[in-house]
This record gives sequence, C-alpha cells and structure tokens, in this order.
Amino acid sequence: MNRRTFLSLVAGAAANSIVSANDLSSRRYLLLVELQGGNDGLNTVVPYTDNVYSELRPSLAIATDQLLKLDEKAALHPAMAPLMSAWKESQIAIVQGLGYDNPNRSHFRSHDIWTSASQSDQLKTTGWLADVLAEESSEVQALVFGARSAVFKGGEINYISMPRTGDFLDAKLPRYQTLSRPNTSVQRHVHAVLRDTINYQERLQREADRLRIKGKDDGGAFGNSLFGKQLKDAASLISLDLAPRVISLSLGGFDTHANQLERQHKKLAHLSQGLAAFREHMIAQGLWKNTLVMTWSEFGRRAVENGSGGTDHGTAAPQFVMGGSVKGGLHGQQPSLTQLQNDDLVHNLDFRQLYSTVLTNWWQAPKSLLSSQSIAPLDILKKV
Repeated sequence: MNRRTFLSLVAGAAANSIVSANDLSSRRYLLLVELQGGNDGLNTVVPYTDNVYSELRPSLAIATDQLLKLDEKAALHPAMAPLMSAWKESQIAIVQGLGYDNPNRSHFRSHDIWTSASQSDQLKTTGWLADVLAEESSEVQALVFGARSAVFKGGEINYISMPRTGDFLDAKLPRYQTLSRPNTSVQRHVHAVLRDTINYQERLQREADRLRIKGKDDGGAFGNSLFGKQLKDAASLISLDLAPRVISLSLGGFDTHANQLERQHKKLAHLSQGLAAFREHMIAQGLWKNTLVMTWSEFGRRAVENGSGGTDHGTAAPQFVMGGSVKGGLHGQQPSLTQLQNDDLVHNLDFRQLYSTVLTNWWQAPKSLLSSQSIAPLDILKKV
C-alpha cells in the first residue's frame, strides 16, 4: 500500500478523531457484514410451502428437495449448508421482513438510509454507529476490510480501511511528525488520526508473528475468497485482543438482475463458509459469546422474477444475526406473497430495530442515534 492509497483510505477519519473516556461493554465485538447490491431475501429464506412462491418465480424458484428446511414453512438456500450446525444449536437468529416505510429502490439512496438509520424522507450525514463509538477510548474505534463504510461517517472517531491485515502491516505510513505544527483545527485532527493510526500499526507489527501463526491454523476452513480471507484476519485480530469493538466487511455481487441462480449461489456459499469458519474459530477461542455477527443489505429484490433470469430492486428482506448470545430461530414474519405493493414485499419490521438491539441490548449504550427515537429493540439476544 503506497502513501497515496493509505491517505485515501484514512481520509474518512481525517476529521473524526477524538478519543473519549468511556469504553463500550468490555470485549463485546460487532462484526458487520454488508451484502452489497441488495440480496434477494426470498431465495435466501424460502417460504417453500407457499405455492405462490413458485408462481411468482417459475424459473427462479428453488426446488423443495434442494432446500435446507428450518421448520414447516421456511427453508434456507442450499448454498448455506455450512451454517446449519449453528442453526441447530440455536446460534442464528433470522430476522424476517426488515425494511422501512416509503422504500427507495436506488442503491445509493437506500444505502444512505440504512447506514444513517434515517427515515426515507430524511437526509442525515452521520452513520448509525458514529456517536456511540466516539465514546470509546482507544486508538482506533473500528476496522473496515475493503471500502470505507458509511456507518461510521460524520462521527468523531478514527477508523481504518484496508484490504487485508498484511497490507496494513506492510504499508509505509506517512509520519505524523510532518504535521507537528498544526495551525488549523483540520490539521490537528489529521495529526491525531495519523498519530493514532501509526500507533495502532506499530502495535500490530509487534504482534506480527503471532498474527501470522494464528492465520495459518485454520486448515483452509475460511476458503479462498477475499471475503473468507478477510474474515480470517478479523478472527485472528479478535482472538489476539488486537481488534477494536467493530469490524466491518462487505461481500459484493448481490445485484442479481440476470443469471441469479448461479450468481447468488456462489455469493451465499462464500458468505456461509466464511461465517461458519469464523464461528468455529471464535468458539475455539472462548469468544463466541462475546461476538455478534449481523448482516445487512440496502434492500431485497422484487418478489416477481424479471425476464433475464433475475430479480430487480425490491424492498423487504431477512437478515442474519449470529453469536453465542443469540436467541436462535425465526423472528418476525415472512411478508405476504399475495399482498404485494408494485410487485414488492411489504416489510413488517423496521430495520432500525435491529440497530437498536445492538446499541441497547448488546452494548447497553446510554447514548446513541436511536436512543431518543423510541426504536424498540428486538428480543433476539440472551441476557449476558
């Protein structure tokens, strides 16, 4: 990673560096997994006993004998078989029908709504995690594997974006002493960001040998995809107590307007293999109860298939929450397939309730973006 690349990655934090006195609940990690492009929820959690499903999707409906049955009504996509052991041990909560009123089908606008936890007619410049992370005392409040994440934008926090841990360890970072005489508030912020980032990099470098050893002992369980390798990095950092409280990852390719059966199968296979390996690693380290995994996507897909072997931008969809402290099972209701709006599923749970669950029940955060909005958390976590 060269100097220019690093500066572009850390630019999201350049005006966002204030370290406060209060930590989040001790060693309670959040792993955010973005399914970029809008994952088709109807072929992910399938209402296989509803005949309307196959009527709406004559070529895309997955055959019943291929599905992974969850109960007498719902089943998982066959590519998600690696997660069935976690399901059977009640460590996955599948939250159905998440969405918001007056849904927007633009990738960019709906992404903004999900990352800021806003209403569809609101424009917010702060990510839903920004204010609560600003209360945490550490050099770096979040790591992002991949592109910068808008869930942290606008807050007074320092987060680092990087493709892989190794790239960050090998980077030649610009020395913060070059800004040793800041004469503006922006320069002072940049000075603080570079100082804290370099301190964190040097801490990882001191532990580089342990990181490399930890990264070799998975036996290939995470797979060869970039997503799997990033998950392996995340698992190593958490298990060596080198991770901040939030790690964000993204898996792209879910914008399946065409050839959906093959494309979604491949992506869900990467997702499931990686998360299953991550779970096993955390269990082995005794940290699974301290870790919460949450997926999100800017929208689901339309209930009716299109003419290109795919589905177009839609609305409501299920999301997954995993962890040793999760109340496993199906939560919420599968949206009706006979009461569509413009060929779209109608949501029955506000997606911000998922965020409120993290902030209120996982971290017991006294102050957050949602604390004043009376957004009720979901009953999907055990009391720990």
